[in-house]
Amino acid sequence: MIDAGVPWQGRPTRRGRPVADPPPLAPDAETAGRRIEAARAGRAVALDLAGLHLTDVPESVAELGELRRLDLSRNRLAVAPDDPPGPLAELTALTHLDLSGNSYRQVPPALRALTALTHLDLAGNDIPVLPPWLGELATLRYLNLRANGFHRLPPSVGDLAALTHLDLSGNRHVRLPGAVGNLIALTHLRLPGNRRDDLPDELANLTALTHLDVSYAPLGVLPDWVRAFTWLTYLDISYAELQAVPDWLGDLGTLTTLNLAFNRKARLPRTLGNLTALTHLDLSHNDLDAVPDWLANLTALTELRLAGNPLGPVPDRLAGRILMTDPEPGADTWSLRQFEADRPDWGAVNRSG
Repeated sequence: MIDAGVPWQGRPTRRGRPVADPPPLAPDAETAGRRIEAARAGRAVALDLAGLHLTDVPESVAELGELRRLDLSRNRLAVAPDDPPGPLAELTALTHLDLSGNSYRQVPPALRALTALTHLDLAGNDIPVLPPWLGELATLRYLNLRANGFHRLPPSVGDLAALTHLDLSGNRHVRLPGAVGNLIALTHLRLPGNRRDDLPDELANLTALTHLDVSYAPLGVLPDWVRAFTWLTYLDISYAELQAVPDWLGDLGTLTTLNLAFNRKARLPRTLGNLTALTHLDLSHNDLDAVPDWLANLTALTELRLAGNPLGPVPDRLAGRILMTDPEPGADTWSLRQFEADRPDWGAVNRSG
């Protein structure tokens, strides 16, 4: 019997002796526990544990065998080289896993067991080396490795034949293996900050690309393999230190967005006037001393950026097609609206910046 007059300091064992209670869970851990229990009871296929300051993946997650989507982003998760795979390895039905914004120094070994993954986000960790087994995740379609600090992709990445989205931004000077040319299903590729020598000619094989970002890369010259991407709708080559823009860029007629900002020495060819599908064009900070008259051909434009250029008068060819109004302080965009049907398609331009 427990003396009611004595403050209880623990819980009884089988022999009736009190033992210390376990320390209470931190509020965020309690929240995680409640969400996991609710997911278990409801046989949920999705679970959000983002932003709960977790330092370990809760062991009880392993009980959620039907889970398809798991968000563990913005926590403090990490693994040591000799750690066991842990509960993540039990979630073999997972298709979507978000581990972005954590403290990982290596790709968690548990992921090797998750062969059903189609979406994997590891952005914003601190992973200096990628494991060769990454290429075993053959069902991956989306892979975000942004801002980790690694400098090489393992050749096994070329085995990810289903991959459509690959983001390598924020990892300066990533040397790509020639095997990256095997990713023929790729539609979105982000490579900002890479040197020309880091980019193999095998990239020319990626003819399904619709979005390409090679900004902030000291390219000097736009690689010839870009001309193979005849389905491109989005191309960012800003801050690329281009000496000239090749004439053949005007052959990429499916482009709707083209960013050429901050290429001060680049000559802009008249063939850019052939890009009649463009809706967004950024020519800011290119030392243009005049508004190019070929802009008159780009009748689909809805946004044109020309800030930071010492522009002269409007060319005669554009006179009467552009309505210049007072600039808006602090803005750097010429926003366009289409004229009435009986007016030229160029539109009315509000210059600002």
